[in-house]
Amino acid sequence: MLTLLTWNILHGGGSRRTPQIVLSLLEFAPDVMVITEYRAAMGGQVRGVLADHGWEHQVVTDAGAKRNGILVAGRTPLRRSEAPAPPSALGPKWLEVEAPVLGLGLAAAHIPEVREGTRKVASWEFAMERCRANVGRPFVLIGDLNTGRTGQDEETPMLTCSAFMGRLWTMGFRDAWRELHPEGREYSWYSHLGHGFRIDHVLLSPALAPALREAFYGHGVRESRQSDHSALVVRLETGPGARADGGETEAAERGESAPDDVENSLF
Repeated sequence: MLTLLTWNILHGGGSRRTPQIVLSLLEFAPDVMVITEYRAAMGGQVRGVLADHGWEHQVVTDAGAKRNGILVAGRTPLRRSEAPAPPSALGPKWLEVEAPVLGLGLAAAHIPEVREGTRKVASWEFAMERCRANVGRPFVLIGDLNTGRTGQDEETPMLTCSAFMGRLWTMGFRDAWRELHPEGREYSWYSHLGHGFRIDHVLLSPALAPALREAFYGHGVRESRQSDHSALVVRLETGPGARADGGETEAAERGESAPDDVENSLF
């Protein structure tokens, strides 16, 4: 089983919240974690503790000490993808990495929430291009996307750029949480007026979606004010002996071992 996590930790966590944030990350124990609103000012402590506990493979964006960026940390090797640079609207809030042992590509994103100008639309258009370029392989778009489906992921009609979620669905990408909770109503962030929105997502490519087994929000970290966002955890069935549809491969059914060429890929 492969566990992914995404969590917006609110302006880097700060000196008061960071210790509990790190403890929560260790408790969730994902194989790969995506931290949005990561800041280098406190990030050295976060990265050091994670490395000491097994997440020594780390890739970060260069956002500056006191600006929000992204940290991706994993238990197995990670490397920055050779991908086009994001537009200035995204900058350090976009990070593509490869997890070669897992056979997985991952785009970590924090789409800006702006209601004037074209920054948000430009960010989503770039995200769409990158998803389209990776549609035929195991690939994940993960992070704080600052949108959701109109009428489904909001308590009050305020979400913008929702059409992009629909376009990704048409392309074959699947919203992990919504796939398992088609009628569900949970919110990962609340406005200052108390209106809830589900804006933190894990979107799985067509090659990866059938491996989905579990998806849930860790609301406790928000309710205890470690952050203003809930964490999202997604689990995928992995291994050369498991088919994407949840069954066993023919070789596994016969008791045969997996061929050498799939030993380094879980999908």
